[in-house]
Amino acid sequence: MKHRSFVLLALTLVLLVVGSVAVYAYDSSRDDRIAEGITVAGVDVGGMTTEEAREAVRDELGGSLKRPVRVRHGDERFVLSAKEARLRTDLDGMVDEAIDRSRDGSMIGRVYRNLTGGRVDEDVPLRLDYSERAVRKLVKEVETTVNRPPQDASVRPAGDGLQKIPSRSGFEVRAGKLKRDVIAALENPFARHSIRASGTKVKPKVT
Repeated sequence: MKHRSFVLLALTLVLLVVGSVAVYAYDSSRDDRIAEGITVAGVDVGGMTTEEAREAVRDELGGSLKRPVRVRHGDERFVLSAKEARLRTDLDGMVDEAIDRSRDGSMIGRVYRNLTGGRVDEDVPLRLDYSERAVRKLVKEVETTVNRPPQDASVRPAGDGLQKIPSRSGFEVRAGKLKRDVIAALENPFARHSIRASGTKVKPKVT
């Protein structure tokens, strides 16, 4: 009887060890695979390896990230290209974060989720960098071209009389708003990249 109990105990231990090894091996085999349900910058990368995810995100965002930002005011047009903005995405960092989120939790939990078709419904936000200097340069170019000072009414000698110089309102671009709009377009490749430069009239002191 004791011998039989010992055999059963030994068999149970062997099964536990084998099962643990199998679970560990299965979990380790998915070290490089992203959990279902995870997206990177809105791109579904669930079930993909890191390399597959990089290619998917690059293909989806590549064209959008190359779109220039266009600013218009009346007949004037201004362009900030992706190259001038030095727009760069942290593709490796985003995919690595997707892997990290896939590996959250216990090993048993991950294996159970994978075997039962579970999901991790999370989105890794877009990470990118751009030149703030290029944005300031664009805004300054718009201001220099579009802004005009007001003109006060005045008179000046003309022959035997005086010539009246009428007043004229000026115009000033809302530089802060324009800068925010340009940055918003750079940070969201799917947003509108055509911006209208708004502004305010500047009244003359003498009318």
